[in-house]
Amino acid sequence: MRSTIYTFLFLAISWAGYSQNILQDNLQWNSVKASDNLNHGDIVYTCSFRTNADQSVDWVQSGRSYHYTVTSTSGTWTSVTEDGEVTYQVSAGSALTGSFTFSRSGGSITIHLKTRTDGVTDLDLLFSISDVQVQ
Repeated sequence: MRSTIYTFLFLAISWAGYSQNILQDNLQWNSVKASDNLNHGDIVYTCSFRTNADQSVDWVQSGRSYHYTVTSTSGTWTSVTEDGEVTYQVSAGSALTGSFTFSRSGGSITIHLKTRTDGVTDLDLLFSISDVQVQ
């Protein structure tokens, strides 16, 4: 019985100390709301984003998935449970480029997505993130 209690305490302490590093871990970010900065409005928008360490981002919405390849990163964020920010520069095909800025400040987590097709801005969305999960 005593060894069971010690095992449980060890696991609880280990789990509490686990950090989720956006540049190293595969994470899922869930959103239920977004602000459209181009059209100046808030929208109810259920979707998720999957970051595959510093390699790619998948934007999953209504049964569709959009894949972006990470071309470079800036920032360091070793634990998404603490404040921080990382920006991924991305591309999808030859014409689409953009950025995903993942950040946490004062307990609020957001993803700012900006894309350009042939050099013209076509998306500028700020997503409010409800939770982050390790994949």
